[in-house]
Amino acid sequence: MALIECPNCHKKVSDSCKACIHCGAELRERSTVPAAASEADAAKKFGKLPQEEQDALRAEFLREYPKYEELEERGRDFKKLLGWTPAEMFVLVALMLIGRLWLGEEDIVSRGYFLAGACLAIVLFVKGLVSNIALFIAVRVNEKHRLIALKRFQDWLRKEKDIEYIVKFDTFTKRSKKYFDRIDLRVEPY
Repeated sequence: MALIECPNCHKKVSDSCKACIHCGAELRERSTVPAAASEADAAKKFGKLPQEEQDALRAEFLREYPKYEELEERGRDFKKLLGWTPAEMFVLVALMLIGRLWLGEEDIVSRGYFLAGACLAIVLFVKGLVSNIALFIAVRVNEKHRLIALKRFQDWLRKEKDIEYIVKFDTFTKRSKKYFDRIDLRVEPY
């Protein structure tokens, strides 16, 4: 009796179980066929398929579930919006430098530039802070939707194409992996 990894939740279960004790997913029967069959099984892993075939499978999935196609575009748009625009930064720095250079003189113009730069800096800082908080929330919601779409793609590959797709998360995305492992497609509205 050996421990194997559940393809759905990636937790260890006994190889004698017919279903995972953690998530209830059906486990495939252990193959008693020697190495020739394992080579055929290896060809059914999504990561081992040629890139053209992977792209074709993604395109087929997106034709069947078109609402998920917008997630990638939305994610790219959100990343573009994060941070300050170059024009805002240029205006801020220019006004601050002009005011600072003339601040040694006691004229009204230099103080005006400096105060305008300082006020603009405060306004732009508040604008950046508020927009980045709102954008962060939108990115988190989009990330959850993206993970649901990824889980649905994994499920579609397994059920429709009999292809195993193991989603790999790096060490920085432990929270995403935990959320991904808990996703139940039967109850997720998206």
